[in-house]
Amino acid sequence: MSSSNKNNFVDKIGGRLCCSKNDMEISKLRKENAYLRKSLDELSPQKGERSDSEKNKLLLERILSLETLREKNAQQLLARDQEICSLWQQGHAAEGETVGGLQAQIDHYVREADQRKKLFQSLKAETEDVKNKLVSVSAKCQELESSRPGAGQQSCPSDGQVFTTSTAMKMYSSCFELR
Repeated sequence: MSSSNKNNFVDKIGGRLCCSKNDMEISKLRKENAYLRKSLDELSPQKGERSDSEKNKLLLERILSLETLREKNAQQLLARDQEICSLWQQGHAAEGETVGGLQAQIDHYVREADQRKKLFQSLKAETEDVKNKLVSVSAKCQELESSRPGAGQQSCPSDGQVFTTSTAMKMYSSCFELR
């Protein structure tokens, strides 16, 4: 932040953090006004009634103090406008970063979804291929069993159970059904 920005910066309550050149001038003018009032009061022969020239001087002093106050308020408004502009720019910069970050996340999730979809299609095709091979092998087995004597029964040497070909086909089919 430049030194002029530091001098013009106004905190949240409206007080100055640093004294600027204009603040020093205002302070000087106020002291001068107080000195002039004091000297007018000392020079005035009549305390109760003031002459036209004294009234004019008081009015000029009042105008001067109001002008300095107006200038101070204008500087405070300018500093606040600059602060608002800065915050607005920061907000829009942060908004752009947020939107960009969210867009990147969305793109990442879309790519992941596409990969999963391709993998699912591949697995589905492979499952269909395995099912088709199972059906052809089962049909071949059934054909071989029907051509030999004692057809229709197949024994499993590991546990001694006897299955028919149709029972074996149902067991294999249930294993490969898509859920």
